[in-house]
This record gives sequence, C-alpha cells and structure tokens, in this order.
Amino acid sequence: MDHSDDIHSIAMHPNGRICATGQIGPKPRICVWDNETMECKVLITAPLTKGVKHMAFSPDGKYLIASAMDDDQMVAVFEWEKPPAKPGKPVTPIAHGKSTRAKILSIGFTGANTAVATCVKEVCFITFSNGAIKTQKGTGWGNKGAESVLTQAMVGNAFYTGAYSGDIIQWNGRNLAKRTKAHTGRVNAMYAVGQQLV
Repeated sequence: MDHSDDIHSIAMHPNGRICATGQIGPKPRICVWDNETMECKVLITAPLTKGVKHMAFSPDGKYLIASAMDDDQMVAVFEWEKPPAKPGKPVTPIAHGKSTRAKILSIGFTGANTAVATCVKEVCFITFSNGAIKTQKGTGWGNKGAESVLTQAMVGNAFYTGAYSGDIIQWNGRNLAKRTKAHTGRVNAMYAVGQQLV
C-alpha cells in the first residue's frame, strides 16, 4: 500500500534514483520510492498530522526531514533505510518536535545533523539529537527586521536563501552575512548545480 490521499510534497535523494512523497490528511503517509522500479520501498505513517508540507533528504541521503501542516508545524527526522525495531511496525522518527510558529515555506539540510526552515519573516535553524528537535532563529536582519524567505540552497559549504524582496542572502552559521539584489520580484526557487547557484 502507498498513498491514500492527495500528494502535497516531494523530495529527491542525492543519488537521483530515490524520491519521497508526502500526502495530506489527518494521518498522512510518506512513501520513499525507487524511481526506476516505481516501487514504494518504505512507508512512513507517523507521527506527523494534517499533512506533510515539506521534505528534504540530508546531503548523504541517510536522513529524511519532514514538516507537518499542523498548528505547531511539527518536524520529524527519519533514518529511513533503518528497519523498524520490530518487524511489521512502522518506521519511527529518530527525532521529532515543534519547530516554529512562523509559516514554513521550505525545508532543507545544511549538514549531516542540521537543517533549515525558511519561513514567513523568519529563518529557523534546526538541529536534532537524542530524539529531540532544537530550533534557533537566524539573526543579523538589521533595523527593518526579518523578511519572508521562500527558498534555499547549499552550494558547497555555503548556504543561501532567496527572499521575497528579490535578495539572495548568504549565511554564516545562523547569522546573515551578505545580501545581493538578484531580482526586482521575489526569489521563488534556487538550486545548486555543481559549485554554481541557479
């Protein structure tokens, strides 16, 4: 069995052969697929509620992070290839918890155990360990305060976000390091191609 409701989100594995899809609904499912055989290799059924809004694989492909559509915008991290503790039981997250009250617009990894949610008037840096999620807001916005950030990309070791203002923002840790005016309108999408930002 795979999805039982409309699919809302998708994430591509770094190897290009695997992808994950997330659905809406009170108890949404996540399916991890083999793109060549079209087989659902892993079915994840907990603990997110109301729908799976965003997902991303870690750079090494080991972890899958997903955010929910509930009011607390719960986040869960799965070691998706690891079999359940008991046969026949669902895959459970290695960490989960509340993220931010700001509306999440994208989610992605900046390292093996660190992720970022770009949000309405906030950038939320996420770490996970010992089953728990910890979040910290990005800093360095200046007197005008944070603006809405729609998208993100890692280029090598450099982390960039795309803002509603049309700026591309480079980060140093969780501190805003540099802003570059890229568009007259908002930056809707970003992608790393080798060492280039598109």
